[in-house]
Amino acid sequence: MITTTDAQRGLTLIEVMVALAVFAALGMLTWKATSQLADARQHVGAEFERWNAISNAAHRIGNELQQIVPAAGALRLDAGGATGRASGMSGGLDFTVPAGQDGLPARARFMLTERRLEWWLWDGSRPAEAPERLALLDEVDAVRWRFLHAGRWHDSWPPRDDPAAPPLPAAVTLELDLPDAGTLLRTYALR
Repeated sequence: MITTTDAQRGLTLIEVMVALAVFAALGMLTWKATSQLADARQHVGAEFERWNAISNAAHRIGNELQQIVPAAGALRLDAGGATGRASGMSGGLDFTVPAGQDGLPARARFMLTERRLEWWLWDGSRPAEAPERLALLDEVDAVRWRFLHAGRWHDSWPPRDDPAAPPLPAAVTLELDLPDAGTLLRTYALR
């Protein structure tokens, strides 16, 4: 015979099943929350890396533009046009950089090729050889350059309507169309 004290010592099957259901629900909620936290952390990390790459590319471009040799023909927008297009190769921004160890000024170019903004460098002592190509930024839809001269912005340099323009504009604006960040503008003062 089972007394009341004996019945109160254990759990019934229903009580065990309810407890297991509660622990299973808590476990699922904890797993889902942890999974969402890990996904969010990964997304934030990827966003941080992208913005860091954009910032580094803009900084590198600014540093190079500040070093342009101020001589005739030192800066020009290639015949490909002011707007880079994502397919194939587009016009690039050509410029001359200071002399290297060989004493000869080198040629450089910022170029959009297959949705990648690249920095091309030619050796001053071997200008006919292929340039060294350094990737600055991936996933770029378009690149546009504008040039400030005499209080007006121009889409080409040297300006077609002012043959007496100085070798360098007062400022250069870079406009990047990025699929994940929209259109970014950066203006660099040259003098």
